[in-house]
Amino acid sequence: MSEVGWLVGWLNILGQVAGISSTEFGPSNMIWAAVVIAKDGNYEVTSGKVVGLFVGLLVFHGILVRLRHVRLVTPLRYGH
Repeated sequence: MSEVGWLVGWLNILGQVAGISSTEFGPSNMIWAAVVIAKDGNYEVTSGKVVGLFVGLLVFHGILVRLRHVRLVTPLRYGH
C-alpha cells in the first residue's frame, strides 16, 4: 500500500510542476506570436527566446505572488 502512496505523491508533484510550467510557457509563445504579427513576419523567434521569456515570466509571477502574499498576511500577523 505504501507504493500507491509513493506513486500518488510523485504524480501530484509532477502535476504541480507541469501545471505551473504550462501557465507560463503558453503566454510566452503567445507574446512572441504577437511580436511576429506586429513585425509583419520579419522577426525570428528562437527556442532560446521562448525559454528566456518563459523563465522571465516565471520569476516575475513568483515575485508578484510573494509580494501579494506579504501584503495580505502582514496585517493579519501584526494587527495593522
